[in-house]
Amino acid sequence: MSAVARREGALATGRRITEESPSAAAESFAVVIPALNEAACIGAAVARVRRAPGVEDVVVVDGGSEDGTAALARRAGARVLASAPGRGVQMNAGARAARGSTLVFLHADCELPPAAFESMRAVLQRGHDAGVFAIDYGSPHPLLRLLSALSRLRTRWTEFGEAALFVRRERFESIGGFPNWPLFEDVEILARLRRRGRLGRARGSVRASPRRYLRRGVVRQQLLVLHLYALYHLGVSPSNLQRRYGCAQEAGRNPRAVEGAGV
Repeated sequence: MSAVARREGALATGRRITEESPSAAAESFAVVIPALNEAACIGAAVARVRRAPGVEDVVVVDGGSEDGTAALARRAGARVLASAPGRGVQMNAGARAARGSTLVFLHADCELPPAAFESMRAVLQRGHDAGVFAIDYGSPHPLLRLLSALSRLRTRWTEFGEAALFVRRERFESIGGFPNWPLFEDVEILARLRRRGRLGRARGSVRASPRRYLRRGVVRQQLLVLHLYALYHLGVSPSNLQRRYGCAQEAGRNPRAVEGAGV
């Protein structure tokens, strides 16, 4: 290759880098946190993401908390919106109000890994419009350790809302956002995104609270989840599933009543 050709090639490469860099630099994130009676963790959740570089906006969507969640979120620096309860409804409301080119949906009791936003940016620069993380329940319980390990697999059976979905706003709007369902809204939106292209996987794991497992019992809770998940794929409506889930949770307060709950 002649010196002139090498010089022209280097200039062309430089132009590509220059042209691509502004897009990468301009990437901004808006974090949407749905919350309902999350006073114990909302302040820390907001503070952690506000410190991250590239985060333009943090929106907490409160579904009618009675424990001061909204006030604590404001004190930590979030914008707070009021909404009807329901994760799908709340996250759609937050997405409409949020400022940022990429939306990040984070549960209040979940913690992003170090350098999470750099990892998200890398996934987006590789050409993906959306992605998730693996999940770590941070528990020594064998079943929760297994679930954490399985979340590293890239399948529709092992990726859920705790994985902190991030998605470019244009893609989110093109698929109609979250369904306004009381349950399995995360399963549905991930399915919609997969139909439009492969989901990216960011480095690291989201630290998810195991509280719902510990409250009911790890094995019992997982059996309930599997039961409802099977019914969902058989076509049972999310509202019906929510009623079943509520009944099971209520029955779970009395271990002897669970067996007769039908879930």
